[in-house]
Amino acid sequence: MTTPTNASAPATVPGAPIATTSHGGFRVLLWTVGVGAIAWVLYRLALLPQLAASTGAGYYIGIVGASLMLLLFTYPLFKRVQAVRSIGSAKFWFRLHMVCGLAGPAFIIVHSGLQMRSLNAAWAFWSMVVVATSGVIGRFLYRSIHRGMHGELETAQSLAIAVTEASRSVDKIVPRDAAVSQEIAAYAKRCEYLANAPALASAAALTLPLSRFVLQRHVRATLKHAELSPERSIAKRRLMEQYLGANQRYAQFALFRRLFSLWHVAHVPFVVTLVLATIAHIVAVHLY
Repeated sequence: MTTPTNASAPATVPGAPIATTSHGGFRVLLWTVGVGAIAWVLYRLALLPQLAASTGAGYYIGIVGASLMLLLFTYPLFKRVQAVRSIGSAKFWFRLHMVCGLAGPAFIIVHSGLQMRSLNAAWAFWSMVVVATSGVIGRFLYRSIHRGMHGELETAQSLAIAVTEASRSVDKIVPRDAAVSQEIAAYAKRCEYLANAPALASAAALTLPLSRFVLQRHVRATLKHAELSPERSIAKRRLMEQYLGANQRYAQFALFRRLFSLWHVAHVPFVVTLVLATIAHIVAVHLY
């Protein structure tokens, strides 16, 4: 993608991504530690004999988990049933959907004791795991092609405009290092190609975050040796990160939109399987 020269700072574009990678690594670490801690707690609770499914406490934990999973259907009802739309907001129902989609499986994990004593129980448990995992993937894909969780669908045109606007001050940001300048130009050209690539070729856009991370390290290292004040160096780095982030989002848009369409088709059968498995499990438990 060509880079305009002698232009002013980039204008603000509605929905344009602004990279905040300075603390990105810390957030990833924090999430990783948090998820690991929760998984460890659930594992320890699931092994407690006092909470086994055969006990009274374990039985009611299963009831709570199944009830939370049932509440997952309030969000689809809100979206599709006109009478329900007057109750609450989309934001509220979606957050409830997400909380139940995480808390429900957590209760079921403890209820199961991580032991599948029958084919029916195994079917219900792994159906739940597939649906929960699918929901997390769907949330990621949705956010990748919308402006915020409940924003409107972005377009390739709006993202291309964001790249153009972000590129206006690249000439003033790029460090005086020919190698880094060439890397940035190659990255932008690769993003432009992937944004219009066929379906299979566009899958290469999944590797862009790694390329972007390496390139940003090179930019930071070059700026560190430049004769700039700390404030100017930070400002230049943030503008460059914004430019690289805009290119990445533009390149990945078509791929994520295709994946979201496929996810939408696959998620419904997963949910139907979970409902049937849960009903069969409850009936089997109370009959036998």
